[in-house]
Amino acid sequence: MSNRTHYDNLKVTRNAPPEVIRAAYKSLAQKYHPDRNKNAAECERIMKIINAAYEVLSDPAKRREYDKTLDAGGRAASEPSGRGGGKEKPHSQPSSAFTDNLSAADKAKIKTGLFYFAAFAAVCAAVFLIAAYNTPETAQPSAAVSDGPAQPEVSLKTSPRPDTAPNGAAWPKAAGYVAGYPKLLRNGTAAIEIDNSQNASDMFVKLYHVRPERAVRTFYIPAHGSFTVREIEAGIYDVRFQHLATGKFERTETFDLKDENTPDGGKPPVMAIPLYRTAGMEDDLSELPAEQF
Repeated sequence: MSNRTHYDNLKVTRNAPPEVIRAAYKSLAQKYHPDRNKNAAECERIMKIINAAYEVLSDPAKRREYDKTLDAGGRAASEPSGRGGGKEKPHSQPSSAFTDNLSAADKAKIKTGLFYFAAFAAVCAAVFLIAAYNTPETAQPSAAVSDGPAQPEVSLKTSPRPDTAPNGAAWPKAAGYVAGYPKLLRNGTAAIEIDNSQNASDMFVKLYHVRPERAVRTFYIPAHGSFTVREIEAGIYDVRFQHLATGKFERTETFDLKDENTPDGGKPPVMAIPLYRTAGMEDDLSELPAEQF
């Protein structure tokens, strides 16, 4: 089964309410509509993915069935897959005809012999384990040298998370704002959920207002976590973040955040912004020079 789900394609969480799903679909549909993009063929392909996801998740009955399918897929991996329903056949019991014909003395001799054999085997196993534990590791013989030049080893450079934020403040114990950074444009009612659930690295994140360019919120999200930024004014934004495990900087594409109440007078739906790449939308994230963070 593919790791990509309809929820991933709409960039929403599994428990997202209907209004969030509608808002996510509307935002993606505006962004990838073929009439608004030069690469119409690629956008048409992406729109098919988005439309298929919305068709299922916007219908309560279809969504319930889809969730059941996801849950069943998760359980199937742990179920036996052998023939006959995976049920284990009972082991046949050895016949006792041979031992029934032996005298009590012979039976005792057999039991005594089996006992000494088992004890001997246990001692041998213990000696082998002790010798293996105490034997120092030796260098393994190198593979045959090829005719071509030696290739350099490739490794992923990682580093531990810095002890403090760049301004010297301690990292929050959970996802939250980093002390000492300003909180700007706070007179709105819009909200954004920053999703780091698919990353194994802690993130140092900044929400940027694009025009004029400035960081309006600065916060920390642990690996596999998320954080919701609230009370944001309408405008054009992007999200810039640093992988604290590697030091790599990335940014999302810009997005238009609306601060409009729902028809029934409720607050605007929460917009979901993932910090990972999703199927069909690999270009949503791009590397960022450190000086632009």
